Amino acid sequence: MGRGNLEFQISRRDQERSAELEDIRVALTEGESSGEPRPLDTEEFKQEC
Repeated sequence: MGRGNLEFQISRRDQERSAELEDIRVALTEGESSGEPRPLDTEEFKQEC
């Protein structure tokens, strides 16, 4: 494997991780702004799945 290819793979992996972290940040922000927390209704959850 050449050095250029290795650098490309590292850069690509870094970009993928950055995108994953951004997705997590967005999900956390959405969750925090969705309202007050409420107890988990497991039956309702099962029906939605």
